[in-house]
Amino acid sequence: PTPYFGEYSTNHGVLVFTKLMIDVYGPDDEMEWVEISNISIYDFNLSGSSIKSDDCSWELVVFPENTVIPAMGSIIVGGPISNEYNLDPVFDYSVALYPGLGNSGDTLCIKDSAGNVHDLITYNRSWYEGSGNMIHFCGGFYDENLPEDAMHNDSSDNWCIWE
Repeated sequence: PTPYFGEYSTNHGVLVFTKLMIDVYGPDDEMEWVEISNISIYDFNLSGSSIKSDDCSWELVVFPENTVIPAMGSIIVGGPISNEYNLDPVFDYSVALYPGLGNSGDTLCIKDSAGNVHDLITYNRSWYEGSGNMIHFCGGFYDENLPEDAMHNDSSDNWCIWE
């Protein structure tokens, strides 16, 4: 299929956060990561898209040309260090998320190259317990691990600590 470039608002985003490794045991530098899922039936070309933090004002990542998430697929972004402290992720796009994800809370968003917000999520410390825990979306209706749209991952009720 032709890669999809997106036309949805935050309420209907096709790119959603589905896993967050926020607070690694010990120093977080180069060990934090996020998983982004494409919940559409089309490939999504991430070229020029970005992940932002700090109420979507600080750019953590801008994706290079030809970075594609397949239909109903996901990618893991972050690192580049992978070890037992951050659950040994295999990075699809290896890049330090500088200045990092806020351990006590933050607002993250995914914007496409046209500036459209696909997902915006605000988490806080109550979503997870202590260091070394990865949280993942677990409240899907059709698929437990995938939200139906970008609004379904906004509540802490739909996130679980990875065990």
